[in-house]
Amino acid sequence: MANTALTMYSYLNVKAVLAGRDVTGLWEGDDAVEVEERSQVANELVGADGAAIVSITADQSVYIRIRLQPNSPIHRYLDQKYRLMKNGKLDPMTFSVRDTGNGEGGSSSQVVIRQMATKQLGVNASVREWELFAQGWVWDTQNYN
Repeated sequence: MANTALTMYSYLNVKAVLAGRDVTGLWEGDDAVEVEERSQVANELVGADGAAIVSITADQSVYIRIRLQPNSPIHRYLDQKYRLMKNGKLDPMTFSVRDTGNGEGGSSSQVVIRQMATKQLGVNASVREWELFAQGWVWDTQNYN
């Protein structure tokens, strides 16, 4: 008989922290916090004779997208950090995210704003999507036993 154990996912098991502050006031949906590697892990080359070689990247950086509500304290914090960056002050932040339910996540101590959130003003609240760049991202080790 197949193993039919019921499993569960809940964002209540996810903890995201930016510069020592809990990331709160997230936008709705399945992609409130997103981490994407900046480079492919491997680039292949196949020669005219069919011989192949794979180059493994040394790039350990990621893009982080955080989708926030307009009244989120993290949105206000990032807005202030953005203004400082525009005035020439580069002050990297720390960021970590971890799902305690399955062990996914990672962290970096070298995070800067890559793109400010677009600000739409109208009848309804609209998402504030910040894009960050993180150098030296370390993925959490997962136990698959």
